Order: sequence, then structure tokens, then C-alpha cells
Amino acid sequence: SKSEGPNRGIYIDLAELVGKRLGLPVEYVWYLTFNQRRALRNTMDGCDAYFALPASPAYKVAIADRTKPFMDVRYAMVTKPGVKISEINDLKGMTIGVTFNSPPHVYLSTIEGFKLKSFRTPEDVIAAIEKGEVDGGMLWGPYTGFLNQTQYNNKWQLTPVSGKGLGGQVAVAVPKGKEALKEKIEQAMSELRPEIEALEKKYGFPTGTPVAFDATTSWNDIPVNLARGATVVSDP
Repeated sequence: SKSEGPNRGIYIDLAELVGKRLGLPVEYVWYLTFNQRRALRNTMDGCDAYFALPASPAYKVAIADRTKPFMDVRYAMVTKPGVKISEINDLKGMTIGVTFNSPPHVYLSTIEGFKLKSFRTPEDVIAAIEKGEVDGGMLWGPYTGFLNQTQYNNKWQLTPVSGKGLGGQVAVAVPKGKEALKEKIEQAMSELRPEIEALEKKYGFPTGTPVAFDATTSWNDIPVNLARGATVVSDP
């Protein structure tokens, strides 16, 4: 998320839509960190809502309640077009690029049959795919989808995946004791379903049914890309 420009981020755009639907002004509190829980601790006292938080109960947050989930976010396999990825065995024999110490790096390190190569940034992984240094990469879907759409003219094939730590659903966090506001936001989200789908398309989110790498899909760790800022819907 960012404060200016035509593409401020899906959570900012969505907060504006929710605020408009509820007839409430929208203001923002920005807190730069890669630690989402720290952001919550330091901003929730002055916020009415935080877009967005993992919806899984496994992600413990004591100071806030969560709305019903409103969106899927997950990692994706990034390859040249035409590469078939329908199960984890399709990765056998491949060299796969990952960002260092990311959930895919940790998860794929426990599985044999392919070679991992770690990089500092998603852009470095994509450059390695382009040079033929790796056969594909497993990268954060929303961020990579936006890069693919805005910088690569949809050159790459993105296949969403599911597995331990590789994705899940997100919800809006609301401070404890604001049940009425939480219900209003949930209702607005339900009514804004077509707009949410349009925003996913606008920002290049990977589409399609995720390829299941294992049966564990809830998060224990939050991808750092979700910890970019807090969104506030003011309740007068």
C-alpha cells in the first residue's frame, strides 16, 4: 500500500469502497514495519479497522476481532507460459527460485526431487527465470501478479498454490468491543463482492483453483507483504 498514485494498493482501494458504503470518512495510519503484530500493537488504539489480517485462528491476535474472510492471498509458481503445474510432483527435476528464508524456501527445503536457488528479491527471481538460470519461482502471488501485469505485460504464467505457510484467507481486524462496526464492515464486504473481484483483476492477483501441495493451508507465519500499513475507517 502507498499513500499516493493511481495504484495505491488493493487494501486502500477497498477501504475507500467500504467507507463510501458505510457513509464514513476514511483516514490512514501508516506504520512501516515487517512485523505485523508490532504494527497492530502500536496503531490499533487509534484505529477502527486494519486491512488486512490473516483470517485463520492459528494467527493469534489478542487486541482485535476479525470479520469473516473476504479474500484469498497466497504464493504462486511463476513460470514461462505452458508449464504444467497440477501437483507437487510436477516440480521434480526443476530448479526453483525462492526469496531467502521465505515460506516457500522453508517449505520446499523439506521436500526432495528438485533444486532450490535462493535470491534476495522477487525481481531477482524473475530475472533468473528470464535468463534460464531457474525453471520457475515460487513467489508471493499478489506482489508478483502486480509486477507481471505492470512491468512484464503478463509475460509470465502464475499458478496459485496451497500448502503449509503458502497462503490463506484475510479478514479485517477491528478493535475488541466494536462489534457493531465489525458487523457493518462484514455487510459492506458482502455487498462489495463484485468490486473486490474487480480489484483483484486490477492488481493482477493470480486466478484459478490453487494447486494443493499438502492438506495444511492455514498460516502459522504471516508473509511480510501484508505488513505494509494500516487502514482506518473512522467511526464518528
